[in-house]
Amino acid sequence: MNNPFIAKNWKIGKIVLILWVLFSVVYVSLSLWTNGIMAVHKTGFQQGQMNGHSIAVNRIIELTQNSCATLPLEMGEGADRAPVVTLINVACVEKLRDQAVNAGGASVE
Repeated sequence: MNNPFIAKNWKIGKIVLILWVLFSVVYVSLSLWTNGIMAVHKTGFQQGQMNGHSIAVNRIIELTQNSCATLPLEMGEGADRAPVVTLINVACVEKLRDQAVNAGGASVE
């Protein structure tokens, strides 16, 4: 049996080898490209999470800063929404406590 790389059919072996190298280069290039894109998306997603967190905290501070009203925080969506905690401005509570102490003369703990 003749070796195809040595015999007359050497051109077929050369074509297969070139196609294999081209396929490998394209495959590795696409793989690196995809990994790069995923890294960029991951960084953007994490940055968006941090920005969303900052916006939410700033909004909570705005809502409770100059008010004695409570702010219920809920978790979930739609019918599954459940209250988790209720926030109130501590400075407001201390002010009310001090007013009660001054008005009644008794300690409120």
